[in-house]
Amino acid sequence: MSLQEFVPAPRFEEYRETFRDFYTMERRDDGVLLVAAHTLGGPVQLSVQNHRSVGQMLKTVGADPANEVLILTGTGADFMMASDPAGFALEEADMEYWAYEYAYKDG
Repeated sequence: MSLQEFVPAPRFEEYRETFRDFYTMERRDDGVLLVAAHTLGGPVQLSVQNHRSVGQMLKTVGADPANEVLILTGTGADFMMASDPAGFALEEADMEYWAYEYAYKDG
């Protein structure tokens, strides 16, 4: 018996709640995960925050061995056809930082 335990895999019930402001998530018994992106329950409006959430969500979902297939979709008729009116204020305040942040996080 090892002196250490495994780090537990992410739990669907927990990360579904963690990402609720960005995605609705449903998982079938066969491991098919439907992830629908949204902004306040409607079509996605691009922002710094939801841009970062994509990578965070993919890392978390990918670390759950109960997921077999991920279907990523949007909510409503449009997918990211608008921007959150204040969604890029952080960039305007410090573009040099955010340019690096995007390269690092998206890499």
